[in-house]
Amino acid sequence: MDDLLSSVQSITLTGYIILTMLAMGMKLALPQIGRTFKRTRLIVMSLLANLIIVPAAAWIALRLFDDLPTNAVIAIVLLASAPGYAPIMSARSHGDLPFSTTLIFLLSAVSVVTIPVTATILFAGEAAVEIDSWSIVQTLLLYQLIPLGLGMAFRKGREEQAEGFAPRLGTLAQVSVGVAVLTYLIDLVRDDGTPLLDMGWQSFVAWAAITAVALASGYVGGGPKESARRTLSLHTAIRNVGVSLLVASKSFPDMGAEIGLLALAVVMYPMAMALMFRWEREPIESSEPIKASEPTV
Repeated sequence: MDDLLSSVQSITLTGYIILTMLAMGMKLALPQIGRTFKRTRLIVMSLLANLIIVPAAAWIALRLFDDLPTNAVIAIVLLASAPGYAPIMSARSHGDLPFSTTLIFLLSAVSVVTIPVTATILFAGEAAVEIDSWSIVQTLLLYQLIPLGLGMAFRKGREEQAEGFAPRLGTLAQVSVGVAVLTYLIDLVRDDGTPLLDMGWQSFVAWAAITAVALASGYVGGGPKESARRTLSLHTAIRNVGVSLLVASKSFPDMGAEIGLLALAVVMYPMAMALMFRWEREPIESSEPIKASEPTV
């Protein structure tokens, strides 16, 4: 039974990441991304919030709560190291859609290098955790960056087909991750909830604080445009749970990190969604996507 669950988890997690990145690649329009890259200050602040401020907040939290169990430490480090994306939340919040698209491309590309580097730094001093950075790079290249590139390559000259395929792939990805989560819940029940109970309340307080820092730093770093502020706030707060689960399953097997990741996601998503629901009720005047002729930030 254990071998069967492990196999299902591996297949469904891998399928989720590949399908998600293929779908995202098929939605990315290079001309739109190119225009957004001209907004240099916004791009720099996005990288600062996602790759420096959130990991720094995690580093501080891990030292303030220095007796957290190993599975919680791994979960916090992986989530803090893995920038994610929130295109649907951004759209519902009347966010900056071209900027949102660019963030997906940018963070997916740079995270192949930044995730192992950041995780190595944050794991320093954790005797119970050994990290193989090259193995993580290989995992991210194979399951994240290459499918993203293939999706973008397919879109070139086939925009209508790509727009049609992307939602179907996205649906398959959601089914795949749903099956994966179900298998982890089965594992949790079989273990009488021990991996979750062992995390302790401090783990959840620590991650709630990190998420609050992410939301605030993204909003402040978004510049004068309210739509960009909302987009960067949500994209910074929603970390890449799928990639974190994949890395945990391959680099830290049998350490309970996957349950820790899912538990912290239950903290992260409601915090971001609370802002999304508030912003959804507050439309922004002139919130249309920035055109090429408009001044950049």
